Amino acid sequence: MHRKDYSLLLEGWKNYLNEISSDISGITKIKSFVDRIISLRKETGKDIKIKIRRKGNILVIGLKNYSIASMNSVLFQKAWLNHYGIVSRDIKIEGNRTPFVVKYSDVGGGFGPLLYELGLEIISCKLNGALMSDRADVSPEAEKVWTRYKRRADSEFNLEAVKMDFSDESWEDVMYDPPFAAMSEEEQEKFKNTKKYTEDDPTDDIYQLSAILNAAEKGNFVDGDWKNFESPLVYAYYKNEPEILMYIESLDENIIEIDV
Repeated sequence: MHRKDYSLLLEGWKNYLNEISSDISGITKIKSFVDRIISLRKETGKDIKIKIRRKGNILVIGLKNYSIASMNSVLFQKAWLNHYGIVSRDIKIEGNRTPFVVKYSDVGGGFGPLLYELGLEIISCKLNGALMSDRADVSPEAEKVWTRYKRRADSEFNLEAVKMDFSDESWEDVMYDPPFAAMSEEEQEKFKNTKKYTEDDPTDDIYQLSAILNAAEKGNFVDGDWKNFESPLVYAYYKNEPEILMYIESLDENIIEIDV
């Protein structure tokens, strides 16, 4: 690959995150990454492919034969495998969907949005799940991704955002971190007594440490009622149709391997 081509691809992810608000979905841009893979196959002669494989509770979406500069993959896993937060296996989205989280991402060439989207589609349409951010730790760059998903869900028929409730462990653990750690016991107790979003339904009570901390760091605190609390990290996202997968299959270019 020419240096100029690589530099342009490297900017892809950054540009995707910073697109103007009028381009809400970005689906056209994601499709352009698929087209770029086809072009790269022809330009380089390499058998570059998207490889999707499931190993038990782990889903890996990666680029095969693309570059050795990075792992070129995104790893998704069921939320209850989270090593930090307590997430029950009984937690469900809308009564039947299983929550998955992003646990690892290392993608070069700006192909991150494509791999994320494919992971979302596989989880939504083939594994009967929904995708959430990591329950404990979300970087500022990753937070932009979830902000974009929430904005899309507010405007697209094909992408749903389901607000999840909090588990009691969320508040117990968040008190060890600033700004909560510096508060008095009385102040901390007020937060612990926050009214739940669905008081009579514990099946959506998921670990929300990352959402609470990320919002509090910006000065946005829970006001005592979870229904009024807003953060893109609170939601579980799923798609109704796998539009990118269908686009890839319609091209008939043999650029994808799926083993789920």
